Amino acid sequence: MSKKFLDDLGDIDNLDFTPSSCPVEDYEEPSVESYKDLLGRQSKERAQLRRSLSSTSKTYIQGDECSTAVGHVLSTGVDATGALEHTASEHALSVSWVEDVKHNKSFYTEEALKVHIEHEIAQKLSKEGLLSRSDRRNLKNATSVSSMLNQLSFNVGVCNRLTTLENTLEVLQSEVQSLKTLEGSVETMKDTLEVLSQRVGVQDEVEYSKKYLKKRAKRLKLEGKTQVEVAETLNKSLSTIKRWWKTL
Repeated sequence: MSKKFLDDLGDIDNLDFTPSSCPVEDYEEPSVESYKDLLGRQSKERAQLRRSLSSTSKTYIQGDECSTAVGHVLSTGVDATGALEHTASEHALSVSWVEDVKHNKSFYTEEALKVHIEHEIAQKLSKEGLLSRSDRRNLKNATSVSSMLNQLSFNVGVCNRLTTLENTLEVLQSEVQSLKTLEGSVETMKDTLEVLSQRVGVQDEVEYSKKYLKKRAKRLKLEGKTQVEVAETLNKSLSTIKRWWKTL
């Protein structure tokens, strides 16, 4: 804003807005109501001009700068200060720029979000309901660049934690499936062991029976029985009795 313009408007309160200062033909004295309405409008105009003059000393973040800051938050999750410092470095801005803009409103938030709508994290935020229409409206209406970027950073942090939990859940599900497979293998091993145990039991019975018959064969031999008689008594073949007698 030029110095001449500021000088012209520097003494707003002393400007004369009354009808008498602007004579016209066939002028009629306004009513009290219209005069009050005129004074009200003048008061509003003065307030608007004061705000305009006071805002000339503020520095606002520009569109490309806002886009850089928003993109950096989406990519790294840093807070507002970190994002603005990165932006200052990227755009070769002064060190004081961060403090100059951080407490002032951003008028390019919506445009910056649109620029990065295809960003992986932005897609995840939308999927998780963290970048809904109301969220974008809240970011757009944030009172300062700092609060807008910090809110976005918080949402990115929540999204990253959700992603970590999802990955952990997938690992746990995989481990549960492995345990189920192992459980099935254990059951199979139990069945196998049971069959083997049964077979061992049968074998033990066979060995016990064989020993018992050999003892009877020895007793019958001592009683004077012939091999033929022993074979008939024990229901064994003669060759088996002959083989046993060699060791008795």
